[in-house]
Amino acid sequence: MVNAFDPLASASKLRESGAEESLANATVEVVQDATSDLVTRDYFDARLETHESRTDARFEAFEARFEASEARADARFEAFESRFEAHETRTDGRLETHEARTDAQFAAVRGEISELRGELHRALWIQGGVIITIVAALLAIVEAVGR
Repeated sequence: MVNAFDPLASASKLRESGAEESLANATVEVVQDATSDLVTRDYFDARLETHESRTDARFEAFEARFEASEARADARFEAFESRFEAHETRTDGRLETHEARTDAQFAAVRGEISELRGELHRALWIQGGVIITIVAALLAIVEAVGR
């Protein structure tokens, strides 16, 4: 629906309703000046459509750049994750090796401690036997001297 201002028809209506020609012409001129910068609905709709199309295109371009950036970030994360998993596997292997070596060393130390305990027990029995023998010999000497 076009609602364009018709200055000739407007001036004619003003004259028909009793306005003087100079007043009718001045009124039409004022209205024409006031509405000269106004746009029609068709022009506005066309400009809005153009703006929406440009906005949609810019948004789609941004979305494409974002998706590409996201894909690059995902690829870098996956590469990092692979390197991390490889490092973790190597570290786990080294840790297991060290753990096995430590367990073997502890087992060897426990064995040595057990051997030392056995030797200490034998030495204590020998010392005990020697002490008993010495005490018995001293008692025998004391008894022999005392008779």
